Amino acid sequence: MELLAVGLQKDSEKDFYEVVKRIDNLDSLLTEKSRGPVYYRMAKGAFKSEHFNRTWQHASKVPESSDYWAEAQLLASLGYFNANKKKLAIDKLIALEQKLEQSGYKDNNIKALVKTNLARMKFLHGNIAEAVPLYLSVPKDHGLWVQALIEQGWAQLYMDDYAGAIGNMYSLHSPYFKIVYQPESFVVRTIGYLNICQYGDAYRTLTQLEQDYRSWNQSLNAYLNSSRKPAQVYSTVKTYLNGKSTDDVEGVPHQILREAARNKDFLNSQTAINEKSDEVLRYEGVNRKIKEEKASIRSRSYQAKKRFDQHRANIKVAMAKKDKAGNLGELKKLFNYEKELIIGLRFQLAILEQSRQGYLDFQKVSQKEVEQTKSDLKALAANQLMDRMTTMKKQMARVLDNNEFLRYEVFAGSGENIRYQVAGGKVSNETRIPASIKPQKSLNWSFQGEFWEDEIGNYRSSLRNNCPQDQAMLSKGEH
Repeated sequence: MELLAVGLQKDSEKDFYEVVKRIDNLDSLLTEKSRGPVYYRMAKGAFKSEHFNRTWQHASKVPESSDYWAEAQLLASLGYFNANKKKLAIDKLIALEQKLEQSGYKDNNIKALVKTNLARMKFLHGNIAEAVPLYLSVPKDHGLWVQALIEQGWAQLYMDDYAGAIGNMYSLHSPYFKIVYQPESFVVRTIGYLNICQYGDAYRTLTQLEQDYRSWNQSLNAYLNSSRKPAQVYSTVKTYLNGKSTDDVEGVPHQILREAARNKDFLNSQTAINEKSDEVLRYEGVNRKIKEEKASIRSRSYQAKKRFDQHRANIKVAMAKKDKAGNLGELKKLFNYEKELIIGLRFQLAILEQSRQGYLDFQKVSQKEVEQTKSDLKALAANQLMDRMTTMKKQMARVLDNNEFLRYEVFAGSGENIRYQVAGGKVSNETRIPASIKPQKSLNWSFQGEFWEDEIGNYRSSLRNNCPQDQAMLSKGEH
């Protein structure tokens, strides 16, 4: 069972769970070593089946000495959280995070997943201030980093840290991230501007969102509406992955294709497909090794036959000449040894050839099954890509619809600001250029300088809060 659990493919974990959970006294059948992979696979299968109490129960049985322990602890926490045991879930992840740090754990993927999920749990549990540093500690080379930074932006908005939210989203909108799909980041940045009454910057951010994502959504709609089947979508993404990362394929923007290919479910299915392809190569490798072994035995048999013939000739000479008769016994021993060796090698050849023929028959059947499994996995991966692209289409449509609402908020807020001033309200003293002066060139500019990698996540906007009511409150506080 241990070997089955270790080599189990991700798409078979639910089936493994459904079968093994019926075994009575399972724990008594397992060794300390086998408990790790078996209970880990059971926990994953239970989680995929949405049996969340079973998830943490199985995950908790993975021993700390197992290579699966850290992932099992993460699964246990997710099981607790989804079973509405929020505090237990958070405590489990905090303990795991501390353990990983103390032990110098090297797997950055697990560390990133722990920090991201702990940040999300704290955010949902209302501990928003504690979530921000966790989001910030997600490694920048991890696939979750951009999403973590956007979620950090939402947390900063909830904390009224508008300068932090704006600054971090602004860094994501630099040229370094132009191939990244991130519509939500524009929403965070716009809301940040609205909350400090910087309506011009809010409007420009919405315009930037419109310029990119409106055309991307139209292109994706046109692609999906042209009677595309999942297999064609899979082929499109495969072409993209085999080409340059900045090339569009069949009219689909590369940002969309890149994001679709990053989907976790698709990556798991594609990994399983690759494993099946490797299995086919291993079949071919076995046949090749048998042939190589046969060639080696033939060579040894040929050399043994030469020695056999030489010993036979030497025996004839020894029998004919009296002075050579003393060597006759030794020569016969060598002769008989080579004779037995040749018989043994020929027997090995016959057995190997018989095995090879039997293996070829087995290979035909097995390869047929492997190819069928690959075909099923490709169909699954294709559907996952289709689902992901459909979700992205809906997401962009929703963001663009909300864009209209945010645009209304920009105009409404700007109008309210003007009405406040007309009614006699005072705002911060700003140096304004008289309307009579016509600038020689545009005074609107966008930062094009350097973004320091170790500072991303800590950038803050230098814009002041321009809301009249807030300025009035500040003025009262100063006197």
